[in-house]
Amino acid sequence: MSLDEDLVWTPIYRRRLRRSQLLCWSAPCQWTMSNVLHHAFMAEPPCDDFYAHVCNGRLAAGNFLIQMPTPVSAAVHLFADMEQVFKRYSSEKAAAGTAAGPNDNFFAQMMWVYNECRKAVAEDRTVTTDLDAIFEQLGLNAWTPQVPLSPLIGRADRHLRLHPLFTVAVKPSSSFLGRDRGGNRFFIHLGPPDTLYRRFMLSEVSASEEQFALIVHKALRLWTAGNTSTYVKEMLTSNATAEEVVALERELDELRMPPGSRNAASPGHSAVTLGDLPSSDSWSWSAYFYTLLAGAEKRVEDDTVILLSDTFPIQNLSLLTDSSWGTTIVNYMAFKVLVELSPFLGSYGEDLIKLTHPFKAKSLKHRQAACMVTLEKLYKYGVGIVAKLTGGRQYVTVHRSYQDKQLKKQFRTTRRMVKALLAAKRSWINAEAIKTARRKINALSFKFGTQSNLIEYEVYRNTHAFPLHSNWSTLAKVFKIHVHASTLYWDAYGSSSPGYDNRYTVSSYGSSYEYQEARNLLFLPQAVLSLVHGVSNTIQPIFYPIVTSHVVRGVIHTLAPAFWPTNSSAAEYKDIIGCLEDQYEVRHELSQLDFLDNAMIYPLYSMYRSALEKANASRILLMSGGLKYDERQIFFYVLASTMCDFANATDWERQRKFHITPGRWRVNVPLRNFRFFAQAFHCQKGTYMNPSKQCNAWKSPRSLFATNKQSN
Repeated sequence: MSLDEDLVWTPIYRRRLRRSQLLCWSAPCQWTMSNVLHHAFMAEPPCDDFYAHVCNGRLAAGNFLIQMPTPVSAAVHLFADMEQVFKRYSSEKAAAGTAAGPNDNFFAQMMWVYNECRKAVAEDRTVTTDLDAIFEQLGLNAWTPQVPLSPLIGRADRHLRLHPLFTVAVKPSSSFLGRDRGGNRFFIHLGPPDTLYRRFMLSEVSASEEQFALIVHKALRLWTAGNTSTYVKEMLTSNATAEEVVALERELDELRMPPGSRNAASPGHSAVTLGDLPSSDSWSWSAYFYTLLAGAEKRVEDDTVILLSDTFPIQNLSLLTDSSWGTTIVNYMAFKVLVELSPFLGSYGEDLIKLTHPFKAKSLKHRQAACMVTLEKLYKYGVGIVAKLTGGRQYVTVHRSYQDKQLKKQFRTTRRMVKALLAAKRSWINAEAIKTARRKINALSFKFGTQSNLIEYEVYRNTHAFPLHSNWSTLAKVFKIHVHASTLYWDAYGSSSPGYDNRYTVSSYGSSYEYQEARNLLFLPQAVLSLVHGVSNTIQPIFYPIVTSHVVRGVIHTLAPAFWPTNSSAAEYKDIIGCLEDQYEVRHELSQLDFLDNAMIYPLYSMYRSALEKANASRILLMSGGLKYDERQIFFYVLASTMCDFANATDWERQRKFHITPGRWRVNVPLRNFRFFAQAFHCQKGTYMNPSKQCNAWKSPRSLFATNKQSN
C-alpha cells in the first residue's frame, strides 16, 4: 500500500485476553502509554486537579528527561530530524564525490552555517576586530547624541532585522500570487517588540533583573574591546549603563497591550497611513522607512497604508524615542547585535546563547536550539523546506505528500463541523452574522508546511551571486548572509518577487498555526507533526489532541470578534468571557488563546469519537501501571499532556505578570466546563473538575431547545 493512500487505523487486539479484548498494542498506543499514561501522578486524583494528575509525575520523580508531547518536545524532535536530513544529504554527496560548499546553493550553505554554529569555535583574537567592522557598518560606532535615531534603527533593521523598539514585517496581501503581478502584493505591518528581557525572565524561576543586567554589562564590554570610538567607550564605563538597558527593555515589554485593554481578547489590526503615525522632533517614521526600504521598488509615502497590531499602542512609543533615551537605545541595539551573533562569537558568546531562542526545557541543548533559530532567521522558507523533508525517511530531497492530504482532510472535516454548529445556532455568533461567518469559512484556504521545492528557493536566494570569500572569518561570512537574507526580505515590498521568506510569520519549529486575515489563509508548520514521525504514517485518532487541535483552533480563529459585523455577537462573546474570568482567576480580560482553548475542545472531541467509530474502534483500552484507560480518558490525558509546563506556583505568578496563562489553567478550565470530561472520570458534581457552574462556548442542543421554547 502506498503511503499516499488513506490508511485506516486498526488497533492490535490481544484476543487471547478474554477480559481485555479491547486492549490496544499498536505502536501509537504503546507510544501513548510510554510518553503520557506512564507518568500520571496517582497521588493527585483526576477529579481534584487534572493538570497535576497528568503533569506533576515528572516533577515528583525529578526526571526532566521525560519528553511528553509538549511544543518544546515537538521542536526538539524536529531539530533531530533536520540534523538527520543534513547528515543523509552530506553522506550521499560524499559517496558521490561531489561534496558541496557554502557557495554552491542555499542548502549546502545552510548546512555549512549549522556545522560552524555547532562547533562553538571562534578565534577570540579576531572576534573583536570582526565585531568592530560589523558595528561600523551598522552605524553604531559613529553614533553621538547629535545623530538621529530613525535612520540608525532603520539601518540596523535593514541589515539584521534587529527590531529594537517594535517589530515591522512585510507580509503578503490579498492579491499575493494573483494575476496582477504588479499590484500591491505586500503590505507593512507594525507590532510590539519581542524583548530579550521578557525571554530571560521567563526562562527559569531563579531569573532576576540583576542577573540580566550582569549579562548585558559583560556583553557591552565586548563592544568596547575593539571599539575606537571615544564616545562609545565613555558611555559604557559603569554598570549603570546595563541597568538602563534593563529599564528600557522593561518599558518596551510594557508596550504590549495587556489583557483587559481594547480588543486584547481578539487581536487584529487597524489600518493607518504613515502620516497618521505619531512622530516627533526625535523620531521620523518617514526617515526610518526610507532607510529600511532603501532597495525596494516602491517608496513609503505619507498616504501609504500601514497595518498596526491592536496589541501595540504605538502612541506610547513616542515616550521612548525622545532624546533622554537615545544613548540607552543605542546600547540596547549593540546588545541585541551581540545576542544575534552570539553562536559565532566563541567563548565570548556562551552567556548569550540562551537568549537567542524561546524554548524552555531542562533537557534542552541551548546551542542546538540557537543554531536552529539562526538558520530560520537566515533561511526562513528554506528551513520550512528542510522541515518538510523530514516527513520522508527514505529520500533526502523527496517530499511525501501523504501528510498534506491527511491534514487537508482534517481541515475540511473541521470546517464542515464548525459550519454545522453555526447553522444550528449553537455558537456565539448572532443570527444576522451567521451567513457572513459561513461564507468566510467556506472561502478559507489551508496550507501545511512550505512547498518542498529546492530549485525555486535557490533561484530566489541566488547564492552564487553573493559568494563568501575563503579569507573571511566565520563571523564575517554569517553577517554577510544575514545582510543578504534581510535585503531579499525588505526588497519584496512593491515588487513582483515571489517573497518566499515573507510568506509566513510562524516558526517552522512552533506547534501552532498562523491565520492570515488578508489572504483568509490558515497555515500549519511542520512541527505540529514532528512527534508523530517514526510512530505512524497516519494521523491516528489518538494523536488528534496533539495534531488536529491546531487545525480546530485555526478554523475557529476566523470567527474572532474582530471580524464580526454585529454588536450582538460581540455581546454574546463578552458574556462567555465574563463567565470564564473567575475560573481563570485573572483580573484582566482573557486572551484569545484562552477562549480558543475552550471553544476548540467540543469540535475536537467530536471528531475524535467519530474517527474511532469509522476505524471500527469505538471502544479501546490502554494499560499502564496496572490500570486500564478507556478511549474517552485517553483523549483527555493526551490533550492535557500537550500543555504541561512543569511549573510551580512561583512560575505561575511570573507567567501571569507577563500576561501568559499558565498550563494548569489552560488544562483545567476547559475540561471543567466540558461535561464529557466529568463523565469519563466519574467526577461528582461539586468537585473541582466538575463545578456547579460551567461556562460553555458552544450551546448544547438541550439549552438551545429550552431557549427557543421560552422565546415562543
